[in-house]
Amino acid sequence: MYSKMEAVLIGARQLTPAVDLQITCGRKGATGAPVDKDRYFFMRHRPDRQVRTGGKMTEARSQFPGLDALQGSSTFSGHLVHDDFSMAAQGSGFVAYRPPGQPVAPNSRPWCSSSDGETATRWMGSDWREIACPNRLCPHLMEGCKIKTSLVFALAEPGFPALLSRWSTQSIHTFGAVAAFRRTVAGLMESMGLPVSFLGVPIRITIREKATAKGRFPVQDVTLGGDLGAALAAKHRLISGLAGLMARVPLALAEGDAYPEADDHDLSGPPVRVLSAPATLPRECPECGAPMEPKQGRSGLGWSCTGCPTMVGPDGTVHHVGGPS
Repeated sequence: MYSKMEAVLIGARQLTPAVDLQITCGRKGATGAPVDKDRYFFMRHRPDRQVRTGGKMTEARSQFPGLDALQGSSTFSGHLVHDDFSMAAQGSGFVAYRPPGQPVAPNSRPWCSSSDGETATRWMGSDWREIACPNRLCPHLMEGCKIKTSLVFALAEPGFPALLSRWSTQSIHTFGAVAAFRRTVAGLMESMGLPVSFLGVPIRITIREKATAKGRFPVQDVTLGGDLGAALAAKHRLISGLAGLMARVPLALAEGDAYPEADDHDLSGPPVRVLSAPATLPRECPECGAPMEPKQGRSGLGWSCTGCPTMVGPDGTVHHVGGPS
């Protein structure tokens, strides 16, 4: 099977991948209240058990199996899996459904919303208007405006699988940190003369404790997780290899499809040989002239005739039922 990282890299513009892992800041304690809020925990994406909190049963997530060494850490790394940053951050932004004293928006839509903290769409009582988002200065921030930051990426911790992960928080500081990360990376790419694409960009998220006059609270920082130039070069090699392969192999990328295993899932490593395939695509069967279709065999990806029991192996050898010709 392809790793999900590679599957998403193949179809990044088309796919909304199913997430495996939910990374949380803190976890639920025995009473249901959050504890260890200055540590990260790596949980199953969806609730999978019932726990009793405050006299009633509620849904809860279990820790993701095999990630014990990461549980309770203060930092983690990943690779973004979307060209468009807004897709990686889908669901992020400011949303106010109806602050006190404001008109009700039609069709139960939010009264005001912003996905980037820069521009917002607000219901003015008779029409919708695009306004500059006041962000931290918005007078409604403390009276109904909800903030959410979310990112989807592939986990990139040495020794662990590249699980598709979602990290989310409701901190306005973190929303600003993610926005600053997006602007910084986009600016670096533009300064290199490159098109802005976040696919494969390394990211590191770290949590630390900050002390203020009101007390101590966790703060999360979002930074590059490695050398951007090296990551972009590795991405180019990988995409080029996949593009050349897909030009020869008309495989459909769909949930549940089986693919041969790739040799290397490390984006920072050498060029990747994704799978073995015949040097040339046999469009017609050499025996009967019928169309050929790809078929995975024990020695790699070959081609099977749709009209007779003939196969062409990865090395171009023609096989029949009963042995090679």
